[in-house]
Amino acid sequence: MENKILKKELYDSVKYGISMFSMDRVAIVGEQTMELEDGRIVEQFLYNIIGHAPKNGNLFVSLKGNIVLE
Repeated sequence: MENKILKKELYDSVKYGISMFSMDRVAIVGEQTMELEDGRIVEQFLYNIIGHAPKNGNLFVSLKGNIVLE
């Protein structure tokens, strides 16, 4: 079994927060609900790290609990 996106939503306007993992300021552009391989359901934010451009151009993904909204 693979990870499976159950629901994905991109926001009309950006929300800002702080990553508790890296302590970087982030621009949250959406969220998704995913079913993991072991059957757990998790909620995640889709975001960009302000001041950082990923080489692959993809959004970062984090559990909602790891991002504190401003």
